[in-house]
Amino acid sequence: MSSETANSVSQITSASKVKLVVSGPELEKIHALPVDEYFDLLEEATPEQLQLIIHSFEKVSRTKSGASLLQKVIAVPQGRRSLFSILMWWESRRPVYNIIVGLAGLPSILLLSLFGMGHAACVAAFVYAICANICYCLGAPAEVVARTCYKQNAETYAPVLFTLGTIFSVVLTVLLELLVVAALVFGMFSGRF
Repeated sequence: MSSETANSVSQITSASKVKLVVSGPELEKIHALPVDEYFDLLEEATPEQLQLIIHSFEKVSRTKSGASLLQKVIAVPQGRRSLFSILMWWESRRPVYNIIVGLAGLPSILLLSLFGMGHAACVAAFVYAICANICYCLGAPAEVVARTCYKQNAETYAPVLFTLGTIFSVVLTVLLELLVVAALVFGMFSGRF
């Protein structure tokens, strides 16, 4: 590493310029270093400086790529959460859950409508939506139990539970659609339609 670059890097990573590393143009200097000089910088850095460099990469990747819709939906506030905030977190995501599961079930409603069973399909979809929302209501109590039992280890429990529950609901909906299609095909071959 050249002495000029070494001086620049030591200035960038000095304790007095820690905040500049995270948000200033000096951050770009660190990211633009050649590989050998970057590794030299990492070898000479203190643990605190390494942590700041790592956080700077996290901030850069977030700002460059932008926050995706999924990240916004599953974001959980940091720190201790009250029972009310847990309940509000789950209830504010219920419309997203309903839209996703509803879109997954839409093909079966359309298919049944084509076969003249539109009324029955709408009633079945309504009952299925009620059952899916009853199951969704179990998310908040499950998070409360996890936070009570596992304390800090349950910080990411809500997004994981929301994501897995939504995936499970979509898979179940698609499987039921396939069952409906199989019943229609069987009915067509057996002469019922």
